[in-house]
Amino acid sequence: MKNPGTGGWFLAEDTRELLVRVREAVAGLAPLATSGAALIALGEVWEAIEAVIRDERIYVSVTLSVGFRRADEFCQDGLFMCLRVDSDSIVLDELNTTYSSDVGSDHFTVDYSTLSGERAFDSWEVQKWLAKLAEVLSFDDAQLQTYRDDG
Repeated sequence: MKNPGTGGWFLAEDTRELLVRVREAVAGLAPLATSGAALIALGEVWEAIEAVIRDERIYVSVTLSVGFRRADEFCQDGLFMCLRVDSDSIVLDELNTTYSSDVGSDHFTVDYSTLSGERAFDSWEVQKWLAKLAEVLSFDDAQLQTYRDDG
């Protein structure tokens, strides 16, 4: 349960270390930013992670998505590693999309780990997410997309 007046994150040392690794991965995405808005979103996520480490509240809602779409004459597939930050949680997941003119479109999400006031990061799952992100970044056509909820 969140502690009024603080961020309420109550982090164990191993979770802090995982957050530092996630923050470093976010910093590594800067070369993929193609606009000032994307750089701002990266900065907001970076600062939000720092706020969690300091047990402070988060005042943004931002999603980072890194991935690509591949197409041939029959179908299009997409793979995106996603990180969502809002006032209550940090979520690491993977979005897979597919489209073909015969079948239409479909998607599914692989949940890796969530950090919230009630849930700790799963170390193994965070490491798997970071490894998959590194794999996606190894492709020349990987792109960064950012979504900011200004509401």
